[in-house]
Amino acid sequence: MSSALLHSPTQRKATDELCMTIPELPPIPPKVAPPPAVVQVPPRGGWSKFLAILVLLLSGLYLINPTLGVFELLPDNLPLVGNLDEAFFTLAFVSALASLGLRIPFLHKR
Repeated sequence: MSSALLHSPTQRKATDELCMTIPELPPIPPKVAPPPAVVQVPPRGGWSKFLAILVLLLSGLYLINPTLGVFELLPDNLPLVGNLDEAFFTLAFVSALASLGLRIPFLHKR
């Protein structure tokens, strides 16, 4: 095609009319800043702090295993479920630490 056909007055007029019929789009709203990646949990007070300390002490005592395996909720020699009690008390221990305001890296996203 020759450049004369692309820039002919008739084609320019058709292009101008086409541009006039396209409605204007609304403006794009500004981007909102994403929330912070790490959410700091404020230290608690009162009964919730007391409960967190109690859970921390009890789960820590269970994990230390002062009875040398005489008293266990689930005996460790049971297949597949023997270590569930230790996993539960480890989760309770770490959650109590987080509840008291200690930042646990694997519980918070970066």
